[in-house]
Amino acid sequence: MVSNQLHINLTKSVFMHFKPNFNQSERQTCARTRIEKSLKISNFKLKRVTKVKFLGVMIDDKLTWEAQIEYLKEKLLSSIVVIKRIKKFIPESEYLGLYNSLFKSHISYCISSWGGTSKYKLEKIFSIQKQCIRILFGNELNFDHAEYYQTCARARTYQQHIAKKDFTLEHTKPIFNDKKLLILHHLYIYHTFLELFKVLKFKSPISICEYFDFSPRVSSMLLTLPKIKNETEKCNFVFKASSIWNALIDKLLSKCILNSEGIIIPGSVSGSDLSTSISIIKSKLKDVLLETQKFDPNTQVGWKKSDEWYRENFFQS
Repeated sequence: MVSNQLHINLTKSVFMHFKPNFNQSERQTCARTRIEKSLKISNFKLKRVTKVKFLGVMIDDKLTWEAQIEYLKEKLLSSIVVIKRIKKFIPESEYLGLYNSLFKSHISYCISSWGGTSKYKLEKIFSIQKQCIRILFGNELNFDHAEYYQTCARARTYQQHIAKKDFTLEHTKPIFNDKKLLILHHLYIYHTFLELFKVLKFKSPISICEYFDFSPRVSSMLLTLPKIKNETEKCNFVFKASSIWNALIDKLLSKCILNSEGIIIPGSVSGSDLSTSISIIKSKLKDVLLETQKFDPNTQVGWKKSDEWYRENFFQS
C-alpha cells in the first residue's frame, strides 16, 4: 500500500472476527476462538463490528446472512411504497419494467452469495415478492391497493359499502406463471448456475474456478461435490453451485451420440459442452425453472387444478 502510494481511510475502516462454533472446552484451546482486544493500523485503533456492509451486501461475523435478509427486507418494502405511489401514473404495459427496475434489481443483487441460506429465512423475502406481484399484476383488489379503501358512493355501490371486507389474498402462482416471472428460490438457482457456467467457461476468476472439479468420467459434465464438515458448509457457494449444476446440466446441454466406433466424444454435438452460448443456456434454464413452477401434482391424479404452492414447484438441487 505504501509503495504504491495507496491510502486507507482509517476513520471508515472496521474489523470483524470470524470464528468457528466450538464447545466450551474447545474454545479454551483453539486460537481462532480467542478474540484480540484490539487491532491497529499505523497506531490507529480500529472498531470491531459484528456486521458490515460490503459492496452493498450486509455480512455478519457468523455468516448467517440474517443481517442481509433484514436489510433487503427494508429496501424491498421501501420499493413497494414507491411502486404504490407511481403505479397509477404508469400504463399497465410498463408494469413489468417497473417490477424489474424497482424490485427485481434489489432482490437479484448478489443473490448467489446470500440466497443459499435456510429456506425459512428466505420466506420473509418471498412473501414481500408475492405482495409486489399482487399489487402490479393481480386481478383482485386487496388491502395493498388504494382502490380497496375507496368510500365515495359514486365509486362503490351500496351493497359494496355494507358488505364485510374480504382480507383474503389472491394466489400468486398463476400470476408468476402467466407473466413468466421467477420466484425468489428460482432466481437464486438461475443466477448461481449462470455465474458458475461463466466461471467454468472462461476459467475466470481462476481463484474460484480452482474450487470446482469435473467428474473423472470423460463423457460426464457433472462436478465432484466438495467435502463438507458440517451443515453450515452446505450453504456456501461452492457446494450449492455444484449441487445445482449437477441437477440441471443434463437438462440444458445436448446429448452426445455414439460415433461409428461406439465411442462418445464430448463436444461432438453442438451445445453439448462449455462452448454452448450463454444466451442459449439462459433461455433453456429459465424454461426449466418456469416448468417447475407450473407443475401441479393434483393434475397427475385427476384432481382439480390448484393454485397453491407445492414442494414440487420449487426446484430441488
